[in-house]
Amino acid sequence: MPAIRQDGDLSAARMASPTPAMLKSASSAFPPTTGTGPLTVQYPVQPSYFQDREAVVFDMGAQPVRVQALPGRVFNVPVRIDILKRVVRYLRAQWQQGTHKTKNRAEVRGGGRKPWPQKGTGNARHGSIRSPIWVGGGAAHGPKPRSHAHSLPLSIQVMGYKSALSARANEGRMIVVDSLAPEPSAQHGGKVKTKATEQQLKRLLHSVPYKTALLVDSGPYAADGGELLRRGSRNLPWVTILPWQKVTVYHILKHGALIMTADAAAAMAAKLQEPLPHHAARPRRMAWWSEQQKAYRDALTELVAAQQQGQA
Repeated sequence: MPAIRQDGDLSAARMASPTPAMLKSASSAFPPTTGTGPLTVQYPVQPSYFQDREAVVFDMGAQPVRVQALPGRVFNVPVRIDILKRVVRYLRAQWQQGTHKTKNRAEVRGGGRKPWPQKGTGNARHGSIRSPIWVGGGAAHGPKPRSHAHSLPLSIQVMGYKSALSARANEGRMIVVDSLAPEPSAQHGGKVKTKATEQQLKRLLHSVPYKTALLVDSGPYAADGGELLRRGSRNLPWVTILPWQKVTVYHILKHGALIMTADAAAAMAAKLQEPLPHHAARPRRMAWWSEQQKAYRDALTELVAAQQQGQA
């Protein structure tokens, strides 16, 4: 089958024959992250990957306040379907209870005596009526309570976060707000009303196709959402409120819309851009190398100074 070129030259693509490198990259489970791999989401308008994304910051009245730059290394990366699947499977496996249990022949009630003699009856020989081959007997090799959790490299988890955030931003389903704290109602004694909060959220999401929404702030005691947001939205079944520290890839993909405060988006971007533990230099080793380099520079400076004095 001829390989289709990215520049749209179909006539040349029909005449071209696939090379072994093309076939290898097309069938690989881990294609290169150039935005053109078979497991990378393609958009009608190709994004300029890794460039900072300018997001309009709104207030709770859906009025634009300012423009904030979101790091392209977090909110504008190629969306890898395979990475998202691996991370979601990892999270769901961690959350699975694993309380499945069947009884074996020793745990089923009854069957303590031999049903009939070994010989003389003409029947097949049996030692218990709770054998796995009997109706009502124990299960052989049945499920036991266990943990389904498995390991996943931290780098893959970080890639999953970046892919999920980039997907929501590319689809226009991510909204950045200055603050999610609703305004207390003066008519009701300064209390936060659920109906008013719902109207504000729907006003923010008027151009976003959604059924559920994920609201992300800096925490239950933060000024950009906090207790007022949770009190005004706890009766809305289509709203989920989480601080950015507890947001997972599964939560981002599960909800149709993502509303983040500017502080939460900045904090999450800073966390995702930190060097991984196995990539970061060890403090002791770095301190030792710094001392060695300083001693080397001092010695080199003394040698140069002595050489200049000797020439003078």
